[in-house]
This record gives sequence, C-alpha cells and structure tokens, in this order.
Amino acid sequence: MNVSSAQSQEAPRLDALQCCHILDTPLEGIYDDLVQLAATLCQTPLALISFIDRDRQWIKAEFGFGQRYESPREISFCTHAVAAPDGLLIVPDTHADPRFADNPFVRQEPRLRFYAGIVVRSSAGHALGTLCVMDRRPRQLSTEQLLALRQLSRQLAAHLATRRIVAELERAVVEHQLMEAELRATQKERERLVTELRDALGHVKTLKGFLPICASCKNIRDDAGYWQQIESYLREHSEVEFTHGICPRCAERLYPEFNRFDDQPGAPTGR
Repeated sequence: MNVSSAQSQEAPRLDALQCCHILDTPLEGIYDDLVQLAATLCQTPLALISFIDRDRQWIKAEFGFGQRYESPREISFCTHAVAAPDGLLIVPDTHADPRFADNPFVRQEPRLRFYAGIVVRSSAGHALGTLCVMDRRPRQLSTEQLLALRQLSRQLAAHLATRRIVAELERAVVEHQLMEAELRATQKERERLVTELRDALGHVKTLKGFLPICASCKNIRDDAGYWQQIESYLREHSEVEFTHGICPRCAERLYPEFNRFDDQPGAPTGR
C-alpha cells in the first residue's frame, strides 16, 4: 500500500474504529479470554488485543504484560501490521529487522525478539487493530498456529461488529424516546391551545346572532328571560372591560349650565 492510498483510507478507518465504541473502555472478560487463548495456542508468553487510534496504540486486553497500557503510534509494532497488505506481520527476530532493532520495546522491557500480528477488520474491511502474540526470543509460528490466530481474529471482529450494532440500537432507542417525549409535549401544547380556543369560542358563541334589546331602556333579555343592562350582559357573556365617560349630547342634555358656559365668548369649547 503506497503512502497516498494509506492516507486516503485513514479517515474512514478512524470513523469505523469510533463506531465500535471500544476505545478507553474497561476490562471485559471476553477479550481477556481471547488474548489468553491466543497466547496458549501460539505458545507465547505475551499477547495483546490493540487498536490503532489517530496518535496512539491503545490496549484492550493483554496477557503476560501485567497491565494494560497505551503507547505512541509511531513506535507501535501494530501500526506496521495494520499497514501490511495481507493484514499479517511476522517479525521472527526484531534484532535482525531494521524497522524494530532500535524500538524501545526491543531495547527495553519487555525486550521483544518475536512478533506476529493479525489485523482485525471492521465489516467494511477497515483495519481497526490487531490480535498479536510476542516472545522474548526469536522464533516462528507453525501453519496451525497461524491458522488459529486468524480464526481468533475473526472471532474478535465478530464481537466488535456486534458491539457496534448494539451501540447503534441503543442510540436509536434513545432517539426514539426523545422523539416520543417531544411528540407528547407537542400534543399537550396542542390540547392546551385547543382548550383555550374552545373557551374563547364559547364566549363568542353567546354573542352571535340577534340580541333582544328594549327599544326604550335599551336593556337586553338573556337566555333565561331576564332583562338586564347591556353593561351587565356583556360582562357576563364576554371578557369586555368598561371605562365610563359621557358623550357631548348627554352632557348637553343633563348639564345645560355647562353648555351655556361654553357658548359665552372666549370660553373653551370642551367639545
């Protein structure tokens, strides 16, 4: 794989890794069992399940190291395995391989001399990480051991695919619950508006049509047959509020003395 091809595949590879929801997760028995089984079948003292993030190698499960760890991607053996064309990297003797002779994991603890890693791929074929076995002495794997390692890597890939599907289902359930909550809130708001509108229309309905009004005193007859002032009727059957004043015609009729004052020269009109 050339450099430009590897770079073009890096973004979708990282997206596929994130979709697995595996990085920075706690210990899980099924991954510990797989890595121990790999070490047992390949007869090595060390084994890892690792994933290659943007700038680091992160360990999901380990056998023989004593603890999980993460390391810079540029010194990771697994970075080379992920880039291998056939998804397999075997280093029989690290001291004889210029790519790894000066690697900190070779010159310092755990002083690796042998490495064999099988790429773990997503369902779309993206290289996510490796299942690898290691030794402190130079060696090789038998055909049967390589076959077993490949089978275990496929089992690991199947677990990751299931993990991704479960995460997607959980997210879909949460989104559905949020949508239902929004719909319920919308329905409650709609019911509230309908109730308010119905109440408003109820007031309007009582004022619709003909109102029986006295031609003399201008009182209105209600539905029960009682006569009442128009002001009382409107207050009872609507939300109308009143302010009181007096029109010029009534003022002239009721208070003629004010009218005479208005007629004097120079007096304010008040009309």
